[in-house]
This record gives sequence, C-alpha cells and structure tokens, in this order.
Amino acid sequence: NKLVVLLGVPGSGKGTQGALLDRSGDYQHVSCGALFRDQIRTGTAFGRRVKAQTEAGVMTSCEETAAMLFEHLQSIHRSVVLDGFPRTAKQVELLDHHCRDNGINLLGGVLLATDVAQVTARIAGRWVCDRCGRPYHLEHAPPQKAGICDADGGTLLRRIDDTEAIAAKRFQTAQEGEREALSAFRARHPVIEIDGAGSPSEVFAKVLNALEALERGSS
Repeated sequence: NKLVVLLGVPGSGKGTQGALLDRSGDYQHVSCGALFRDQIRTGTAFGRRVKAQTEAGVMTSCEETAAMLFEHLQSIHRSVVLDGFPRTAKQVELLDHHCRDNGINLLGGVLLATDVAQVTARIAGRWVCDRCGRPYHLEHAPPQKAGICDADGGTLLRRIDDTEAIAAKRFQTAQEGEREALSAFRARHPVIEIDGAGSPSEVFAKVLNALEALERGSS
C-alpha cells in the first residue's frame, strides 16, 4: 500500500483536500484531528486528555498521537492520504519506522502553502459533523441544509479549537514545530509544494497533479 502526507499549518485546507481524495476513491483519508475528535466524542480517557489539551492550545505528545494513529492504520488495507501527522521531527521518525516495519510505500508529501489571512478566513467558517467528522465550510463547502451533514444527517458543530484566540496560539505553535517537521520530512522524502489559495476544487486539481508526480517518482 501507498501513503502520502498532506502538509501545512492548521487551516491550510488539508482536511478538505483529504476528504475530496477519499471521495475520489484512490486514497483513504486519515485525519489525526478527526481521530482525536472521535476519541473526545466517545469520552475515552485519551479523549478527555486531548480535549483538555486542545482547549488550552497545547499539542498532544508525539508518542500518544503516534500510538493512536498507527493502531488505526493497521485496520486499513488500501492507500492512505494522511492529514495532521507528522507535526514534529520526532513524528517523522516514528512514521518512517511504522511504514518500513509494515511494508508501506511512503511516497512523499504535498505541502499546501497558505498565508495567515487565508488560514484565518478558513478557520472562521469551519464546521464538522458530530457523527462522521466530515468537514464543511460556510463559504467554500456549505451543507445542502444549514447545520445538517449531507452524508448522514448529523449535526454540524464548530470545532472546539476554532476560536480566534486558540487558533492564533495553535498557528504560532504549529509554525514553529512544523518548520522542523517539514525540514526533517524533506530530508527523507520528496515534497511537492502547491499554492493553497483558491476554491477547494481549484486546489484539488493541484493536489492531483502533485500526487501523480509523486507516484511517477516512486515507480
């Protein structure tokens, strides 16, 4: 199986593009954030810790995040597009070990380049289904019926980390950590940078071109 990582700061559009890839059928989208929210929604001990950390704008530890993610990846038997991991140099190392030990071909990464204004605008309009975790945006990807998920009729909720104050803190923290992660990832794997500006469909076309380039490079 193949694995591609979507890279970029929170609010850069990774979740939206991952969901589009999932619906295209070629890759299964795995979002670390969605896995966290599922743990929070079901009230597990891990979920309660994550909720407290998220509300404080603090990142969950590398080891805890990796253990949760890798357990989930073990249940998937198709190619994966990964969103929200790795975010530190240590997580890059952990992901490499997991892929090598499990026969997964890590093709590389697609970096969604965005600026602060774009990220702020996207975060302000983000909503997510409380059942399936499907993301929506009031401007770029609204539901057919306000407040209701198109897929399963679940209720759309504002993410708990999408207040301006928390988003600003997470943006600063993520920038610092992800510069290190991106440098470490680029030292091991090819990364194709694309302009993350534009509508979801416009960015999706760029993502598909980047994936084709990564797949050609690995063949």
